[in-house]
Amino acid sequence: MKNYTLSLSAYSDIKKMNYEEMAEWAAEIYAKGVKAGRASVTSVEAFPAVLEAVLKSTYDIGGTRAKAIIKQMGKYLSGENTGAGGGEGEDAGNGKEDEEGK
Repeated sequence: MKNYTLSLSAYSDIKKMNYEEMAEWAAEIYAKGVKAGRASVTSVEAFPAVLEAVLKSTYDIGGTRAKAIIKQMGKYLSGENTGAGGGEGEDAGNGKEDEEGK
């Protein structure tokens, strides 16, 4: 992680800001952090496969349930599922067993 050092002149400028300017400054800092964070991730495509392997190796989670969890996480991370959590996915709890019988 790269450390951020606040210069004395930047600190002086920040102290003089009103509410709107401070909110804009904070939003810019946040956006830069998000951009840097996304750039630092090297294997976004590999994450679902690794997550699925971990879920399948977890007791009482089979292939179908693992895929349903990954699908729901994808929806949540993409902003499609903005409701307060805790709900079951489309395939979750439907009484059907997955191919492994779990």
